Amino acid sequence: AVSSALLHQAENVLNLYCQDKDNDPRFKELLAQAKESGVIVQMTAKARLDKLTQSTHHQGVAALVRGKKELNEKALYE
Repeated sequence: AVSSALLHQAENVLNLYCQDKDNDPRFKELLAQAKESGVIVQMTAKARLDKLTQSTHHQGVAALVRGKKELNEKALYE
């Protein structure tokens, strides 16, 4: 999901929180993609990722993504 967000909507990815995985080529590619897109990358401990995601199922990466603008009924018809 994070890779897809960087690929298709990098402008909406505000921060990337990553657990250090130097030996994983996919991880290195993800970091390069984030840096190329101007996304702030913060290396962090697994415990912090667990807390940020409220889960242990994050594969060592979490993204803070800009929320979608809420539209009212009138805006939907414009």
